[in-house]
Amino acid sequence: MLGLRPPNVERLAERADVDGLIKALGYDRDPAIRAAAAQALAAFSSPEVLKALRETLEDPAPEVRQAAVRSLAAVGKFQATEALIAKLDDQDDAVAQEAAMSLAAVKDPRAVPPLVQIVRSGKRPYLREAALDALSTIGAAAARAAVPLLYHQDAAAREAGRAILKRMGAAAIPTLRPYLNDENRDLRWRLVEVVGEIEGEAATAFLIEALQDRDYYVREAAIAALAVRGESSIPAVADLLRLESVSLREAAITILDRIGTPAVVVPLLTALGAVQANLRRLAAQALSKTGDPRAIQALNNLLVNDDDTMVRRAVVEVLARLRDPSSLEAFVRALSDRDYAVRQKAAEAIKALGWEPDRSETAARYWASQGRWERCVQIGEPAVVVLLDYLPEATSSEQRLIRNALERIGSVAVPHLLGALQAPQKALRAEAAGLLARIAGQEALEPLLQALKDPERSVREAAAAALGEIKDPRAIPALVEALKDWELNVQEAAAKALSPFSEQALPSVLPLLEAEDWHTRQGAVMALGYSGLGQATEILLPVFRKDPERNVRNAALEALKRLQAASVEAFIAMLYDPDAETRQKAITALGDMRDRRAEEPLLSLLWDGDQAIRAAAFGALQRLGVFDPIALSAPPRTAHLYVMVCSPRDLPPDEWSEIAHQALTELGEQAPALQWVHATILSDFSRLHESFYRFEPGENVFQGLVKAFQEWIIREGGTIADWEARFFHRELADLPDLEEVDTILFYYQP
Repeated sequence: MLGLRPPNVERLAERADVDGLIKALGYDRDPAIRAAAAQALAAFSSPEVLKALRETLEDPAPEVRQAAVRSLAAVGKFQATEALIAKLDDQDDAVAQEAAMSLAAVKDPRAVPPLVQIVRSGKRPYLREAALDALSTIGAAAARAAVPLLYHQDAAAREAGRAILKRMGAAAIPTLRPYLNDENRDLRWRLVEVVGEIEGEAATAFLIEALQDRDYYVREAAIAALAVRGESSIPAVADLLRLESVSLREAAITILDRIGTPAVVVPLLTALGAVQANLRRLAAQALSKTGDPRAIQALNNLLVNDDDTMVRRAVVEVLARLRDPSSLEAFVRALSDRDYAVRQKAAEAIKALGWEPDRSETAARYWASQGRWERCVQIGEPAVVVLLDYLPEATSSEQRLIRNALERIGSVAVPHLLGALQAPQKALRAEAAGLLARIAGQEALEPLLQALKDPERSVREAAAAALGEIKDPRAIPALVEALKDWELNVQEAAAKALSPFSEQALPSVLPLLEAEDWHTRQGAVMALGYSGLGQATEILLPVFRKDPERNVRNAALEALKRLQAASVEAFIAMLYDPDAETRQKAITALGDMRDRRAEEPLLSLLWDGDQAIRAAAFGALQRLGVFDPIALSAPPRTAHLYVMVCSPRDLPPDEWSEIAHQALTELGEQAPALQWVHATILSDFSRLHESFYRFEPGENVFQGLVKAFQEWIIREGGTIADWEARFFHRELADLPDLEEVDTILFYYQP
């Protein structure tokens, strides 16, 4: 600009002399005047001003370019966006930063990509900060651009996305919320991490929503973020405890647990009332970490009153660690807990608090919780109630020790045992019956007779067994009556109990064999089986053979087996009974009784015409210790026919089967009187392939006989010509599909 004096920019601005201001932009002697002119033009919007300012963006003086950038944003708005974006690359940091801040004022979404690129590059720290500010001002578009960066493979890109969203803060939350439904698990997880670093209720609400994510790791990230936020998140998290969702309530308890300040006590106390045992357990564990007196009192109540074993186990664990004296009473009551682990831990906690056992019931519970039954014996009568409490639920080995302890305590336990006969627990009533017999002897007769009428089967069984232990003949009528019981175990216990009085009870038992009710007949049979009487075998044999009820016959079989000495000959005689079922039961009984007198009769049955009989005889002989019965047996001299099919080549198994089937079919038609047919196939005139058939179609029979026949052929030796000379021989060339078969040899053993 030519002239004697520099332009007065202030006056030009006052007169609104736009042209003068534009001319002042060209005053090359003083960059301050050009900068002032550019600044003043921010008040005047026109195409000419925009054009002049754009041109001024190339001014050599940085302060002029900076002023031009600021004014261009003010007058150009969206029209200035592209020019402002271009100045982001200005070599002067102040100009580039001004461009970034100006783009923030314009709020044009088109500025987002270049601003994001600046953040990603990180080469000019001050410009990066300005770009972050600009992006946070632009808003939703910037947030949407930052989201893909969160799971970018490049670490710098991921960090840029995090930085943009963190700078935007709560303003980004509305834009980010829809992404919680995105299919990309990694994106949802990283969003939760970023939002976790943003303060405010909106971010907390976002994290609460993420607790419902379908992915475990996303939910865990949300839990961790809410926990880190500390007490500020407690109100929102506490609200979750009122929801129906168990998973959300579990997450809420976990968050409160991690926060761990006294402020979490009240909501966690609420969680102790949850229906779900797992939630109560988690809440109890979280409360224990606060050390708050209110928490300890609540845990004491939970230990005593909660109905879930795992909850009580967790509570006794945490209270034991706390060692608070106020828990002593709860620990003492826990000594009566039905769970062994709770009782044991409570005993350890009591000891740690300095309590010393005395000779009281509480002391007995203390020792019982540790399985120290001998210490309960030393305490005496106060321990009886404790031992009876433990007895029904104890393991079998513990029950033996507890019974022994009660017996050692002796007669002072009897009143308690009499009371236990009326207890609601059926297992306790049954145990009491047995203990009364051993401790009180015949003095327990009347209570045991009453227990024999108990509605519970196990109690009646125990009472009958107990009456058998005291061996009082006054119990005979009641035990005979118990033989009519519909429960098999009760009948057997009564039958055993009557065995010492067999002669005395026999007149009362025999009429029961004629009873219409088969249960009664069964009980009488069982009593005879345990009687040991010589005449019992003769009485039971007709029952075994003729009783119309299978259960009674089976009971008679078992009873006869018990009367072994007198029954073996009777069962051997039954081996020749025309009734197949009777024969089979006799075979089974002889095998079970393991009397060697049955060996020879059973060996003869290995060649019986009934396959089931042969199989039963083989099994019975093995139970007798005869492990290779076939080797000891010989076939009877009955009508048998042995068949050999000879071929010069190997045939597939299915073809051999077809050959044998056709041959045997024809033989069955020609010789229906034959009892057995043994078919042995000789291929290549060297190898034996054997099979053994009954003439009943489709029935498989005992393979040991085939092996015996095969060994017989091998033992005999000789050539094919020798065999043809010995056997009846007939060609079967007229049969279909037998062209490859040379001969079928038949051997008839009369």
